[in-house]
Amino acid sequence: MHLDATAFARWAAPERPYLEALGRRLARNRDDAEDLVQETLLRAFVHRAEFQPGTNARAWLGRILRNLFLDQRRRAAVAARTAQSHAHEPEGDPTPSPESQVDRARARRRVRAAIAELPAPFRRAVEQVDLEGADYGSAARAEGCPEGTVMSRVARGRSRLREALAADPFGAAWVAA
Repeated sequence: MHLDATAFARWAAPERPYLEALGRRLARNRDDAEDLVQETLLRAFVHRAEFQPGTNARAWLGRILRNLFLDQRRRAAVAARTAQSHAHEPEGDPTPSPESQVDRARARRRVRAAIAELPAPFRRAVEQVDLEGADYGSAARAEGCPEGTVMSRVARGRSRLREALAADPFGAAWVAA
């Protein structure tokens, strides 16, 4: 199925309430649910040619959302296990080695560069919400746009950052976090 952006929006719009309810049920958090819905719609749009006309659009979109949720849970579980294992390591010299300091500095530069490469609306949204700690409402007021627009920009910005950093050996550690 080949849909342009407008046709895709008309096709997916009737399923949005279902996706929002499913996202809230799984994530148990309105903001996380909205991020799941935005990421689901983005993935569905990117892979819209894979949808088989005549099949159940709701089921296809729901499966994408569930898979995203499960992937997030797996990553969170791995991060928790890693943090827990580090908590049990004997404490030695708290000063990081010169090599790890260099690696961390290189990773920070790569992340900053990846953020700088984002389109301006995504970059501003990610910087405000993820780096400055602003909530979606504050960021929306600062940008002069609806809160949902900021949520979408943050989700899309995060997705682009994950893609940009996943192939980078110094950025890949930030993607898992």
